[in-house]
Amino acid sequence: MVAQGDPAGPDNPVGAVLATLARATGPDTLHVLGGELHHLWRGSGDSALASHQWSTPGYALPAALGARMGLPDRNVWAVTDPGCFLATGRELVTAALNKVPLKVLVLRDAGRAVADLGGMAEAMGCSALGRTDPAGLAAAVERAHAVHDRPVLVECVVPGGIEPGTHRTWPEVVVPEAA
Repeated sequence: MVAQGDPAGPDNPVGAVLATLARATGPDTLHVLGGELHHLWRGSGDSALASHQWSTPGYALPAALGARMGLPDRNVWAVTDPGCFLATGRELVTAALNKVPLKVLVLRDAGRAVADLGGMAEAMGCSALGRTDPAGLAAAVERAHAVHDRPVLVECVVPGGIEPGTHRTWPEVVVPEAA
C-alpha cells in the first residue's frame, strides 16, 4: 500500500495510472518504464525494467521489444510518454513485422497537442485502441491483451499532466560542480 502524499499515491494522477496498470496486467507481466516513471512504480517482484538513474529518453519501447522477444511467454508492456515514443516509436515496425504482441501505454497530457500516435502505430502495422482516461484504463488493458498477433498501442490521458515537476513525479538531481 502507498501512503498518502507519496509520489506514487492516489493523490498523484500518474502514480494512480501506473497502479491501475499494475493491477490490470497482473503480477506476471513485465513493465518497461521510460523516463522517470520508475520513481512511481509500485509493482511487485521482478515486474519492471527501467534505465533508473539515467532516465534515458526513448528507452521503454526498444527495451520492451527486446524483453518480449527474449521472454516470448510473458506479457510485456512499454510505458512511456509521447516525446519518448516519438524518439523510438519506429521500433513498432520491427515488432509488427515479427508479429511480436508487445503492448505499449503512452501517458499523455490532457491539454497538449501531440502527433496522432494511434495513426502512426496503425501505419506501422499495429493495433491502436485509441485514447482512454484513467477510469477506462483497465478495460483498455483487457482489450489489448486480447490481441495476440501484433503490437498494441493504448494512450491514456492523465489529468493534470505528466511533465517534470508536475505532481512530484520527477526527482531533484544534484549536479556536482566541475573542478
